[in-house]
Amino acid sequence: MVTSMRRQLYAEHLEQLNCVAEQLTLSNSIPDVLDHVAVCAERLVGAKRVSYCELEDDGEHIRLLGLVGKVEDQTGQLISLAESGLGPIFATGNGRYVSSLEYATTAKGRSLRSSGLNHVWSLPIICGGAVEGVVNIASPSIELHSDDSYSVVETLSRLTGSTIERIKARDQSEALLRQLVTQSATDPLTGLCNRAEFRRRLQSSIEQAEMLQQSIGILFLDLDLFKLINDTLGHSVGDTVLQLVAGRIVNTLGPSYTVAREGGDEFIILLPGLTSDTELRNIAGSVVTAMKPSVLTGSFELDVSASIGVCRFPQDGTTVDDLIKNADIAMYRAKDLGRNQYQFYTRELGEAVARKVQLSRALAHAIRDNEFNLLFQPQIDIVTGQIVAVEALLRWRSAEVGNIPPDVFIPIAENSGLIADLTSWVLKNALESLAHWHKYNPDLRIAVNVSAREFSGNSNLFERVVTALERSGIEPQALELEMTETALLSHPEKAALLIKQLSDAGVQLAIDDFGTGYASMSYLIQMPIDSIKIDRSFVNGLENDRCKQAVVNGIFNIATDMQLSCVGEGVENLNQLNWLREKGCRFAQGYLISKPCSASEVADMLKQQATRAEAEEPAIVVKAAG
Repeated sequence: MVTSMRRQLYAEHLEQLNCVAEQLTLSNSIPDVLDHVAVCAERLVGAKRVSYCELEDDGEHIRLLGLVGKVEDQTGQLISLAESGLGPIFATGNGRYVSSLEYATTAKGRSLRSSGLNHVWSLPIICGGAVEGVVNIASPSIELHSDDSYSVVETLSRLTGSTIERIKARDQSEALLRQLVTQSATDPLTGLCNRAEFRRRLQSSIEQAEMLQQSIGILFLDLDLFKLINDTLGHSVGDTVLQLVAGRIVNTLGPSYTVAREGGDEFIILLPGLTSDTELRNIAGSVVTAMKPSVLTGSFELDVSASIGVCRFPQDGTTVDDLIKNADIAMYRAKDLGRNQYQFYTRELGEAVARKVQLSRALAHAIRDNEFNLLFQPQIDIVTGQIVAVEALLRWRSAEVGNIPPDVFIPIAENSGLIADLTSWVLKNALESLAHWHKYNPDLRIAVNVSAREFSGNSNLFERVVTALERSGIEPQALELEMTETALLSHPEKAALLIKQLSDAGVQLAIDDFGTGYASMSYLIQMPIDSIKIDRSFVNGLENDRCKQAVVNGIFNIATDMQLSCVGEGVENLNQLNWLREKGCRFAQGYLISKPCSASEVADMLKQQATRAEAEEPAIVVKAAG
């Protein structure tokens, strides 16, 4: 009879377990799982309380993650592992059934007993072969045989374990996916949006603004002189500065606006729903102001400022690319005007940049299409009147654009990476002309200007100069390279090495536009310089300006003390020439002597000079100079 009843109960229990198994396949959270388990456990063993807990990382506490039924505790509560009495289950993975709590020794056991619960099944939840947690089922009394009750509860716990394992695997997968999505949209250094995410948000804002007929503002921010921080203090300090700056921007603007790191030391800000340009100016001004306090990083106190370009939708662009491009253009305008400020994009700015882009494209084909040519300006010995050197001057007549002044196309060539090709072209053609002129004056020198970019770490100027000299057959001392003070100071270590290499090879070296670059005299003394050229701004009006005379006299003294030859540039009248000669300046160059002219015109001058020398007649310039 007893056996028959146990079998009947067993069949009913199987039906209950099958039912809960189906329900658990649809469960998506641990509380939902425990709700189903609690209903089933009550039908199986009269359970009035079901809980689920997991061991904390400290190994000394458990946390209740689910609780159903007679509840004195709270979900999320921490309980001492020792007080819970569950330590052996977590340690061994073996379940436990307590049939009576009358003599319970743990605080939690006594608490359950006081709630009228006497039977407790504590069974491990196994996930991935390890104990993930423990499910506890408590009942005031049972009608089942103890073995049967343990069997059905153990089966229920296995169903619970497999369901929790599935839910956790899903949650981990979703968390990983969210993490990957976040990482794909976040700059890892600053935690701001990255370029791709910013563009996605901007596109979304454009679509919304078009629908609601609203305005959008874009701020493109670039830190001023940030490269100096990286180069002098290291990238770790630079990274800290970027993080602090990012925090300042976010704190200044608040959560309503999107702040992104565009890359390097560039940040870009999205300002949707603008009401006026005044609002945009106020926001841009507040960001500029936020940069002013010194940045403290480690033992360094750094002054940081920013240049900001501002543009608006739809006035300044209607696409993502146009808005970012135009804000970038405005930012460079802010830098050109002195940094530490903001500038709005204008149509005139856009047209100027478009012209630069057009010239940059044309410049790339100019050498191939033979659009460059050289003019030459003689330099004379003031005492003898003889032409002693000729400066090569590069000119460009574009088939597409027309004549382009050097002060326009040289910066474009520098920024586009074409300056090295131009320098090599000038060296080749200038030395070829010099080889022809040596028939009339074997001691003649040719002077070639060298860009400051040629003194950067990636330049191979020395190798190109040596190659050009070898191919032309010209001796190194017949070539003079002219460089500005700024060029020498832009990359001092590279400049010192390069100048020493060129000097050791025999090439003559001159500082052009002397007096305008604010170079340190002590620094120049260390350089093997052969001559300095007084800038034309000092020579212009020199004969009537005592201040300029004082400056030029000082330059003469420097040249004398450093045993350098001195050349006066921009000489346009006899009074200037005579003043220079009286003060001991030996060489001069300018329109009084000759305007820039062609190679054939220089040849004619040298022929006349040679003829006069043979006839022992004075040079023309000496006669003109009185």
